[in-house]
Amino acid sequence: MKLFLVISIFSLLGSTKDLINTSVIDSSDVLPKSVFIWGDIHSRFSFKDYYNENSNRVTLGSLFKDDLSFQDILEDEDPQFRSITEGALKAYGINDFSDLAGSHRATFDIKTKVDNFFLGYGISKKLSIFGLLPRVNISTNFKNKFSSSSKLRSLLTQLRKDGNYTQAKEIEKITNNPILYKLEEYNYNPQYTSQKTNWGDLRIFSRYNAYDSQSLKTTLGLLVAFPTGSADHKNDFMKLYIGDSQYDLGLELLQEFKHSNKLKSLFSFQYINQLPFTTEYRIPQNDKNPLSPDIDEATRINFGDQFKAAYQSSFTLSKLLSFAGGYQFQVKGSDSYNGSEFDYKRYDHLEKNTSQNMHSYFLGMTINTIDAFIKKKFLLPVNLTTTYTHQFGGKNVPIAHELQVSLLSFYK
Repeated sequence: MKLFLVISIFSLLGSTKDLINTSVIDSSDVLPKSVFIWGDIHSRFSFKDYYNENSNRVTLGSLFKDDLSFQDILEDEDPQFRSITEGALKAYGINDFSDLAGSHRATFDIKTKVDNFFLGYGISKKLSIFGLLPRVNISTNFKNKFSSSSKLRSLLTQLRKDGNYTQAKEIEKITNNPILYKLEEYNYNPQYTSQKTNWGDLRIFSRYNAYDSQSLKTTLGLLVAFPTGSADHKNDFMKLYIGDSQYDLGLELLQEFKHSNKLKSLFSFQYINQLPFTTEYRIPQNDKNPLSPDIDEATRINFGDQFKAAYQSSFTLSKLLSFAGGYQFQVKGSDSYNGSEFDYKRYDHLEKNTSQNMHSYFLGMTINTIDAFIKKKFLLPVNLTTTYTHQFGGKNVPIAHELQVSLLSFYK
């Protein structure tokens, strides 16, 4: 059955091991000494299109089309019924098993909401430390429809007419919902229409102001991600990767250019090393179908490292209001899967089309009441930022529309 594409896309859409929208209005500033910052960064994602392995834009719906031949039915048939089905096909005049038995069309709806709870503290006038803990909600709705060919309809009618009800029922079970059929056969959790809310992995990062003048500011950053989130089970059909068993280490460089009191430019660079880990994982039998009954209890996984480069320009209209926009490029290397339980070629199937790149632009507006609070013209010292992000190019990534609202408050 040609299910590899369907399941690979599902795995990609929910995973944080892959490239995701991370465009934000950033700053090279660090917190003043002994100042706290806390708040929530809320994001909502939606997507309908996809950049494939050739960087061509295609609709996600077009990826969920699959023509089914009579040979596909035989391959998915229970072994004890396979020879009977093959004999029945020939007996009823179907000698070319490559003939079309029908076509599958699938529709889906995936929505993601993320609340990143944020906390920071100014250790000194040059060094700050921050923590980010995401709460992720993913809702998925997948529907599968099968349209029989005239040959298959005639076959089922004739089987029932001749009293072969068991065989007709078995063929219908395979064709009506081939994914569910395989999930039940291999003891997966078949809930691919679901909603899931869990904590993600904790991220701790620091920023150090290495150089600051009237025209230039250089800030360095260090990031560590801890595997505190909810990991997927080996029997989960959809790998959402809200959390996993890996640690991440990252480095940042932010270079700000102050053109005037109102206009600034910021170049930022980030490298993240996703460290390897060992977990139980289902290993596909071939490159056409990732569903498998075979589990390697000690699969060695190393997700590809990520690199991000961004340019941002910001304009301060007043001490209360500013605007920003920019461009971001992200790239991720191929994933690596290894194990000793099965042939190495089977692990290679999991690595297919796991390298990614993404081009995005973002636009945003910030309202900052700190100055008004100091002058006792506003009740609270807050920073409210609204950002819209969209991908306009990429490889093996969904084309997402993201709206992000960040509300942060300060305290000393």
